[in-house]
Amino acid sequence: MNFKELLGKQMLFFDGATGTQLQARGLQPGELPESWNFTHPDIVEAVHRSYLDVGSNIVKSNTFGANPLKLAGSGLDCKETIEAAVAIAKKACGGRENKFVALNLGPTGKLLAPYGDLPFEKAVEAYGEMVRYGAAAGADLILIETMSDTYEIKAAVLASKENCDLPICVTMTFDEDGKLLTGATVEAAALMCEGLGVDAIGFNCGLGPVQVGKLFPQMLAATSLPLIINPNAGLPVQRDGKTCFDVGPEEYAELMYELAGNGASIVGGCCGTTPEHIAQMIAKCKTLQPGGTRDCRLTAVSSYGKAVHLGEGPIIIGERITTQENKRADEILVETIKASNKKLKSAQIVIYILAVLVNALFMIGVPLTATPSDAMAVPLAALLGGAVSALLLSCLNIKPVWLFIFIPISVIELLVGSIIYCGELYDYGLPYATILAFVQLTLFLLAMGIRKIIRKLIKTKRKNKSS
Repeated sequence: MNFKELLGKQMLFFDGATGTQLQARGLQPGELPESWNFTHPDIVEAVHRSYLDVGSNIVKSNTFGANPLKLAGSGLDCKETIEAAVAIAKKACGGRENKFVALNLGPTGKLLAPYGDLPFEKAVEAYGEMVRYGAAAGADLILIETMSDTYEIKAAVLASKENCDLPICVTMTFDEDGKLLTGATVEAAALMCEGLGVDAIGFNCGLGPVQVGKLFPQMLAATSLPLIINPNAGLPVQRDGKTCFDVGPEEYAELMYELAGNGASIVGGCCGTTPEHIAQMIAKCKTLQPGGTRDCRLTAVSSYGKAVHLGEGPIIIGERITTQENKRADEILVETIKASNKKLKSAQIVIYILAVLVNALFMIGVPLTATPSDAMAVPLAALLGGAVSALLLSCLNIKPVWLFIFIPISVIELLVGSIIYCGELYDYGLPYATILAFVQLTLFLLAMGIRKIIRKLIKTKRKNKSS
């Protein structure tokens, strides 16, 4: 039988941690676990076998960080890495009944736009590359794990569906309050995954069985999908510069038995779990009946981070979404924005010219009316005028290049003023022109930096508000 035929029919068991097992066998800090697919394939296979030997049905391929975006600059090729990892896992499963290889897709390590700099399309492309190679190499299912952003989950799921027909499992990493890193609730994330058509969802990493147990009922109530529980061996703690996990195999088995009995279909482990943890868990849980699919009588929709229940009262969702009138409204809106931008640009040009003229008043006008006794007042007036003009221009939302063009214009005006006042440049023109250019450049850079910080703060505030 294949994975999908067994899902929900009998209790299935994932393996435990791969990274910490490789570390115990010599993987050094900073060394890519995926590199061991080439340098130590026998050890990677031994880790897989250690879990299969104690009863695990599913082993995760050593590809958690094999995303092409992560591998860039590492010297590892995505295709070769995934092919090697799947081959090792399949070799470990060879000759065993009901043993499956899950192609392990971890996060890209980048935050997707608009909150980060990774375009959604690029994320889909990267995950699609992994899925094509993994499916061709013979993986039995896709495991999208340790996810903390619903948008990245969507990218990985869509990439999987577009590039293979394998079953898709998704496990997410929540904090103790039941929120993903980007703010989505357990309910919202579960609703989105079910809407995307995945085969099973659940928890992994970040939390131990106790903490997951507090969140599990929320997911149970939010979806009809089979549920997965792959927690850590407790919460991580630091001792002597090392990360440790305090839940031992026996305690882990007891906690997982209670969780599994409440409706899980697949259980396993993540960071800190060992073959002994999994062995005792399987011995405890193998007679349990899986939760499978359930009759979830919930009518709700999910946004990026929140879920809205339908049927509990009026819900405002904005104006009509699909009408012809709305199309025309969009066209009018675009035309209005274009006209507004044109007016804004014209106003900016006018203000820019006025700034140049005001600057000239200080640089040239003051020297024209000054007397020989005003030797210090003239250059200081010029510097003050240049600083004021620069500060005003910095407040305009114009391209930085126009700000920097203002500097040579201002310097030329000052030099003209010095010739008018002194009859030559040296007396105050050249040194003060240098100072003026430095002052204006500093003001421009400072203003742009402040503007950038303010925009970032506004984005963060909006993000927090939406969550």
